Amino acid sequence: VTWTAPASNNAAISQFRVAYQQAGTSTVNNATSVDGNTLTLEVTGLAVAQNYTFQVFATNAAGEGAGSAGSDNVFIFPAVPGAPTGLSATAMSPTTVGLSWTAPVSPGHVVTSYVVEVKAAADSDTSYTAISDTITGTTVAATGLAEGTSYLFRVKTINQSGESDSAVHP
Repeated sequence: VTWTAPASNNAAISQFRVAYQQAGTSTVNNATSVDGNTLTLEVTGLAVAQNYTFQVFATNAAGEGAGSAGSDNVFIFPAVPGAPTGLSATAMSPTTVGLSWTAPVSPGHVVTSYVVEVKAAADSDTSYTAISDTITGTTVAATGLAEGTSYLFRVKTINQSGESDSAVHP
C-alpha cells in the first residue's frame, strides 16, 4: 500500500495506520502502524483470490485524523504454482503414451490447468509442441506418436499468476 502524506496542519505526522477489509465482510483489520516518514507498507497474510480495500489514517499531536478514502478493490493473485512432481510415462500402444504426475503441494497456489508438451528425443531443436494446454487433471494420453521414436515430455502447472517450471520425463 502506498499513499501521499496529507497536510500536517502545523503538527508533524508521527505515524500512519493502515487498515484493510476483505470484500463482502464487515471486519476491518489493522495491518500495522509505521512512522510518519514512511509512505508505503507491504501488507502480508491476505487470503489469495480475494478482493481487499485499504484505508490510511495519519496521527499527529492532535490525535488520529479521519481515514483516507478507501482504495479501489485490490485482487490478491495466487502465487505462481510449483512444478508437478513424479511425472511418469507408460506405453499404451506403439503410438500412444500415457502420462501421469502429481499436483504440486503448495498451499494457496491454486492450479487452473496443466500444459503438456512433447518433442522427439533425437531432435536437436529445443522447442516442444503442446499436446494440450487445458488439462485439468493429472493424466493424459499422448496419441499420434511415431512408432519406434523416443520422446521427451514435460508438464507445467498453470494458474492466474503464470506457469511453473517444467517437470520433464525422462
